[in-house]
Amino acid sequence: MQYMGGGGFGDFDCHEHHAKSLEIDNKELATSIKSARGIKGASKAELDRYMRAQDESAKACDLAPTLASDWNVEEPPKTHVNMYDAMGARCHYSIRKQQNEFLRDLYAIKTG
Repeated sequence: MQYMGGGGFGDFDCHEHHAKSLEIDNKELATSIKSARGIKGASKAELDRYMRAQDESAKACDLAPTLASDWNVEEPPKTHVNMYDAMGARCHYSIRKQQNEFLRDLYAIKTG
């Protein structure tokens, strides 16, 4: 990811791929945390709420392409990936990356 930049098609593909990979890893981490011995029901419920909140936040990443359409910057029908899609993909990746770092921190409480 260190060679990213410019908001082009490669950025879109890279961000989307890594965001999806992180999303899978995040679900696995959350499951590992919830299945760890000694975790109380209230903590599991709070973790579930956190995961749902992150999913809701990620949905807002579609705002860039939507606004481009609303403001007639991008005319329908849309037939290609553009810089607004790359903005949304970068947003999605950023949310999932931050989520992954936090979940790893939480898991480290148990595993050291």
